[in-house]
Amino acid sequence: SNYNSIQNNLVEQYDGLHLPIEDDSVDMVFSSNVLEHCADLKGVLNEHSRILNEKGLSIHLMPTPTWRLWTSITDLVIKFYFSKPHGEFSPNVFIEMYDFSERAWRARFNQNQYTVINVIAGRLFYTGNSLFDSRLNLKLRRVLSYLLGSSVKLYIVKPINN
Repeated sequence: SNYNSIQNNLVEQYDGLHLPIEDDSVDMVFSSNVLEHCADLKGVLNEHSRILNEKGLSIHLMPTPTWRLWTSITDLVIKFYFSKPHGEFSPNVFIEMYDFSERAWRARFNQNQYTVINVIAGRLFYTGNSLFDSRLNLKLRRVLSYLLGSSVKLYIVKPINN
């Protein structure tokens, strides 16, 4: 982890494939901008399915093509080059535009035996670069999300076998 130097006893680290939780024992699994970094997405989602009880749901905040586009544009402003892909699925930032789309995430969830119950735009604009970070308050970020697109979507999914 990049955070080993500030680790505390409140956070238990694990590999994502072997959660220290009993089968069928939780109501909800939540992640925020994590699944795109999972090289073994099938294994991670299988583990979520294992620990979710019969009525359990998974809720995942995922970056959107808007996030990728504006992060690439701010990369040009900041670094004068396109950054490397953000997640595990794409060979470059151009293909990542599709890979972060709702269509691609729906397909990934379906391929991993999950039903997508709902998808909600997060109505928040931000980039992977902290360009104008503190100068853009939440109200302005919400307005920008309507003008430039939401940077995140919320996926509510359920394992098919539950």
